[in-house]
Amino acid sequence: MAQWNKIKSRGRVNDRRSLGKTGAGIGITGVLILMGFSYLMGVNPLDVLQQVNPGELLRGSQSTENLAQYEGDDDYETFVATVLGSNNDFWDQQFNSINQDYNDPELVLFRGATQSACGGASAQSGPHYCPIDKI
Repeated sequence: MAQWNKIKSRGRVNDRRSLGKTGAGIGITGVLILMGFSYLMGVNPLDVLQQVNPGELLRGSQSTENLAQYEGDDDYETFVATVLGSNNDFWDQQFNSINQDYNDPELVLFRGATQSACGGASAQSGPHYCPIDKI
C-alpha cells in the first residue's frame, strides 16, 4: 500500500471543481453551423445531434449539485497534487542530469467543462494538454 503521507512534494493544482459545469452554450447559430459542417463532411447531422445534448449546446450546462464540497483542499486534490509533485521530482532529476531545466506543469481539476488557451475543454474528452497554457 502506498504511503502518500511520506511524499512531501506537491505539484501545482488549480482546482476549478467548485465552479461547476462552466461550459457555455454555442447557441442556435452554432448548432446550425455544426449541422451544416457535418452535412458537408458527409456525416448525417442527426447522427451528430445524437452524440450531444442539443439543450446543453443551446443554453450551456446548468449545475444543480452541491459545489461547496469542492471548496478548499480535500483528499482528492491532495492525492493529485502529491502524485504530480512526485512526478515533478522525477523529471526534475532527469533534466538536471543533462543540464536542462524542467518546468513544472499546472494541473487543472474541473467538472463538466472549463476554458483553456486552446479553447473549451470538456470532461467528456478526458484529460488533455494545451501547450499554449504554459505559465
